[in-house]
Parts: sequence; C-alpha cells; structure tokens
Amino acid sequence: EEEKNNDQNAELLKSLNKQIGLYQKSLSDYEEKLRSLEDEKAQLASLNSQLENQVSGLERESKILQDSLVEKQNLVKEIQTQQQKQSE
Repeated sequence: EEEKNNDQNAELLKSLNKQIGLYQKSLSDYEEKLRSLEDEKAQLASLNSQLENQVSGLERESKILQDSLVEKQNLVKEIQTQQQKQSE
C-alpha cells in the first residue's frame, strides 16, 4: 500500500514538475514579449517626441508665414490706396 502511494506521489510529482516547466516556459515567453513591447513603446515615444517637435516647428513657420502674408497684404492695400489718390 505504501509503495502504491509512493508511486502515485511520484507520478503526481512528475506531472506537477511538467506543469511547472510548461508554466515557466510560458512565463519566459510572456516576459520576452513584454520586453519587446516595452522596447517598441520606447521607440514609439521617441518617434512621437520627434513628430511633436516637427509639428511645433511647422506651427512656428506657419505663424511666421501668416504674419508675413498679412504684412504684405497691408502693403498691397497701402499701395493701392496711394495709387487711387494719385489717379484722382
């Protein structure tokens, strides 16, 4: 009877060790996947920062161009007004 129990315990232990091995393999796979995703996240954060800097630069450039356009439009109006005065 004791030998039978020992055999059953040995089989159970063997089965549990096999399950532990499978779980450890799964855990290792998930940890690797997590590391990969964290690397990808860091790369995306860096890319996002670069794109935000580009957007900021483009917004500044757009503002400069808009200001220049307004200035030139005002000059055109001024010249048109002077021309109208001269032709009167």
